[in-house]
Formats: sequence, structure tokens, C-alpha cells
Amino acid sequence: MMTLPDIPRLYTALAEVLAVLVYAQAAPPARCKACDLCCHGGWAAVLGVFLQLTGSVPLAWWLPCMVAAIAWLYLYLWGTREMNLLEAGYSCARAFILAELAASVESAASLLTLAAAAGYSTAFGTAAGGGLTAVYGLFVLV
Repeated sequence: MMTLPDIPRLYTALAEVLAVLVYAQAAPPARCKACDLCCHGGWAAVLGVFLQLTGSVPLAWWLPCMVAAIAWLYLYLWGTREMNLLEAGYSCARAFILAELAASVESAASLLTLAAAAGYSTAFGTAAGGGLTAVYGLFVLV
């Protein structure tokens, strides 16, 4: 049986930050533009550091760490945008699903690129990279 590697935490952090920013831009900011930019940077840095630090926790702690990351996404949306709790929850759920999809596609594309560079034939194409365009096309659609 083949075991698949975990998605790198850096990909997850970057995907979550970008996905939440996509949904955050759809709602008007609650504060001035300078405050908004400071909140973006600080929030993204804290989330990235948190996900990197919790990357090697035991499996029993994985779920609490994911719940904490989702709560951080939710609090960011609710605190920086003119959203009520329900709208923030809906946007948070959509952003989280988008982020996980984007992180897994990026991780798979990285693995396929490495396999193609090593000369292996993959399920998506050969070493010439024939099937990688389908993976990157999916990523662009997301």
C-alpha cells in the first residue's frame, strides 16, 4: 500500500490566507484602509507561524489545531469586515473548502512535477508533462 505525503503546512497557510482574502474582498472593510492592511499582514503572519509550529504535532492534536486555524479565519472575517456572525461563518466555510482544495492541488502538482522531472510516468501524463496542464488548469479555475 502506498502512503501519500501530508500537504506541507506552508501550502496550507498560504492557501488559507489567499482564500480568506478572496472572500474578505467581497465585503466592505470595517475600518480604514491602513488598519485593514495592518490586520491583513499581522493575521497572515500569525496564521503562518501557527501552522508551521503545529506541523509536527501528534495526530491526536491535528483536529484541535485545525479547529483553531478555522476559528482564526472566522475571527478575521468577522473582525475586519462588515459581516454578522452568520455571514462570517458562511464565508469562512467557503474559504476553508477553497483553501484545502487549492493546497491539495498545489501539493499534487508539486509531486507530479517532481515525478516528471525524475522521468517517471504518472497517472496524469509522462515525463514530458502532458497531464500537468490539466492540474494547473484546475488550479486556475479555483
